[in-house]
Amino acid sequence: MNTFKKEKQTIKKLEEERAKLVKPLNDEISLLLNKIKTECVHPPKLIYEVPYKPHGSCDWDGEASDPPYRVCRVCGVREEGWGCGYKILATKSDVAEITDAEAMKIQRGYLELCD
Repeated sequence: MNTFKKEKQTIKKLEEERAKLVKPLNDEISLLLNKIKTECVHPPKLIYEVPYKPHGSCDWDGEASDPPYRVCRVCGVREEGWGCGYKILATKSDVAEITDAEAMKIQRGYLELCD
């Protein structure tokens, strides 16, 4: 019976080589994303809010209420509106509402180029 020992060893070596090549790229991406998030001024026109969802609103767990939260389209920073309120993404102007899915896309790093 062939247990593919040689092939499995080759796969392991290739995965180790890939990890060595990918790590520097991931580190550079992390540095750039961190720079964007720390230096962003969060322009009011590019802040969006996901509205409050009441208990049982067919969210992912269906049990608890989900607080409103805001995200910055430029850098992906997220801030909840309950508790002490918005501090980082506070703005005096109106904020456009978006869906959870749109907010998650922004947060996951699919950052749009903004003028």
